[in-house]
Amino acid sequence: MAYNRRNLYLKIIEIQDIVLRGQRRGDSQKEIFYNEIEKVYFISMRTFCAYLDINAKAELKKLEDREREADRQLSIRF
Repeated sequence: MAYNRRNLYLKIIEIQDIVLRGQRRGDSQKEIFYNEIEKVYFISMRTFCAYLDINAKAELKKLEDREREADRQLSIRF
């Protein structure tokens, strides 16, 4: 499990990029999982499939926008 949401989304984006590179080579998702993902990230096939379903780039952007908005609201200007 990632330390926080931001790190989770960054991890998911990294995994999705590996899958895209593998698909360009012509590998199946199963081959990519067993040859590249499982050894490095220690996740199950179910988690891997769930990660591929998440639009992590959009979610990360929303999270960063919310954080920026919260920072703006907390800053007091005189």
